[in-house]
Amino acid sequence: EKWLVNFSAEKTKTITFSNKRNKTTHPKLYLNNTEITDAQSHKHLGLILAKNAKWEEHLEYIARKANKRLNILRLDIWRYV
Repeated sequence: EKWLVNFSAEKTKTITFSNKRNKTTHPKLYLNNTEITDAQSHKHLGLILAKNAKWEEHLEYIARKANKRLNILRLDIWRYV
């Protein structure tokens, strides 16, 4: 209440970025007596950050997005031919 900001424990996630083979365990985190769950990836400003510190998920997302737009362009081209 000091900062006049309310945090939702249900929407809050944790993520630890690491590419180590032997993962270290971290203590459970709580917000307002609710356990904060761990996420595998997080999208921030259009960039998907994966827990394993790799870009595969982000590149797949960009490729899917580009394919959707490319297919729309293909449909528009055939409409005028």
